[in-house]
Amino acid sequence: MLRASEARKEARESLTGKWKTAILISLIYTLIVLAINVLSAVTLGIFSIVLFVITPPLSYGLAHSYYHLKNGDNVGVADFLNVGLKNFGYSWKLTWNIIKKCWVYILIIVIAVVVIIGISVAIFAGATTSILSTTSQSYLTQYDKTANYSDYYDDFDYESYYERIEDLYGDYSDSYNTNLDKGFSQNQTSALIGAIAGASVAALGIMFVVLVLYIVFIVFLIRKMLLYALTYYVAVKHQGIEAKEAVEESERLMQGNRGRLFCLMLSFIGWSLLIALLSGVLVFVPILSTIVSYAGAIILAPYIAFSTLAFYRDLENDVPPVQTQTIDETKKFCPNCGAENMANSTFCTNCGTKLN
Repeated sequence: MLRASEARKEARESLTGKWKTAILISLIYTLIVLAINVLSAVTLGIFSIVLFVITPPLSYGLAHSYYHLKNGDNVGVADFLNVGLKNFGYSWKLTWNIIKKCWVYILIIVIAVVVIIGISVAIFAGATTSILSTTSQSYLTQYDKTANYSDYYDDFDYESYYERIEDLYGDYSDSYNTNLDKGFSQNQTSALIGAIAGASVAALGIMFVVLVLYIVFIVFLIRKMLLYALTYYVAVKHQGIEAKEAVEESERLMQGNRGRLFCLMLSFIGWSLLIALLSGVLVFVPILSTIVSYAGAIILAPYIAFSTLAFYRDLENDVPPVQTQTIDETKKFCPNCGAENMANSTFCTNCGTKLN
């Protein structure tokens, strides 16, 4: 069986003299996706729907171009666009059959996202209610003090001691307003601190849950999706194959070989880290950082694709094809007694049962 290092070596050998074409194909694809992302940002996400719709055709077109380029065929840098658009419906049939195989996992992730959003909204609403409730109670408490003090006025003759009461009330009012503001501010600050502390603890809890769900999602995604990683290449190699059959063929080839493909993908982590490091060094020059990041991805994409194709070729040699029974179309067999009859027979010569 082909090891990861051997698959990469074969990819580099296949790319000799083809790097320019391969990189230009990757560049055009990246520019298309980047342009749609920019338009999506400008139009508040509307163009993200466009990207979702054209992703399967573009992916099929890339698989077609890389497959034939690796085999030494003449491939134009923009052929993947033409091929992808011509096979728009077929590429979506491939994607739809993959989704049907993974719908349980997709449903679980959707439910998890909805639950996380619901918890976040509940925490925010709870914190807001807590602040409002606490500050309102602070105000009511201070207001009750005024009510208690007003009882003091009942002991005086309002007509006779108007000026004195007015003076007393004026003095108290000034003092009360000062104390009320102070008390209100202190209670509000305490409520805010408490709410922020509670929200922080809850946020950490949510982040932990999100992390666990993310890890679980990655594990299940790798295990399930790796089965269909070769679908587009199978469809390209076997022109005319039904979408469902292409998905099932990829699944058949990848049974017991998911770990090998995962290790192959993991072997590119060094290049990915190098790109990330160079991009990080230039973080203070955003334009250069972005260029380095995209340039690295553009160069790495055909390298990974050619390595995957080398893996696919080796896998087809290692995994025996499905053995199919040859049917003799010159004979018919009775469904009742199993007797052999001629192909043009209408009734079984042994038991008289009508033949299909």
